Amino acid sequence: MRRAAVTLFILFISSASFAEYRAYELAITNDETGETRTVISTLDDIQYPGYFPLRQNESITLVDTWMC
Repeated sequence: MRRAAVTLFILFISSASFAEYRAYELAITNDETGETRTVISTLDDIQYPGYFPLRQNESITLVDTWMC
């Protein structure tokens, strides 16, 4: 009986856990030239500049997001 309960508990816990993967499409615009480049990243528009610093005349905009 105890073995069956432990097995059911493990199956319940393992089926309840799952992974999410979120992707972001970002537009980085040079404010002086108006040139825009698109970046697909796992970082959002707030986090991205912390890992990949933007130039002084660049701004970043969130274009789209989706979950895989």
